[in-house]
Amino acid sequence: MKITVKNKPVAKVMINLVEFKNHMMRYFDLKQAVEESASVLEYEEPFESDERVIDALHLYADWGNLITNIKLTKQEYIEFNFFACEVNGATIYDPEKIDGANGIYVFKDIIRNSNDLLLVNSFNPLLEKHIEHMIGGMLIDYANKTPKMVVDL
Repeated sequence: MKITVKNKPVAKVMINLVEFKNHMMRYFDLKQAVEESASVLEYEEPFESDERVIDALHLYADWGNLITNIKLTKQEYIEFNFFACEVNGATIYDPEKIDGANGIYVFKDIIRNSNDLLLVNSFNPLLEKHIEHMIGGMLIDYANKTPKMVVDL
């Protein structure tokens, strides 16, 4: 697999951590916390609006890592940058059959080339960590497939 990341971000977003923390502690609603605390600084294609950038931030960010480590920072803001990237030769696992009762899950390997987005935040400057999160999110293609469920009658 080869990943080519473009040098210039296609979108930039800033999150006010004070607002984000307060909202999460009060309501524990991640989507609303992101919407309330994020400011879109700039965007270009493939994004069409601020709302699309915020939606992508909500869906793409490694929230588990951020929320786990949020107490370790004194920063008031975190900047998120979306970078366009080309992914060539990625092995994606396509769900074929799920037999939950017997614990059998069958996947078909598919080699895919695609354009994707890499989300990098200023909280963690290690690019490889963000690439790892992106790869993990695209391993199983549940979004484009309805698996066949095996049901005992």
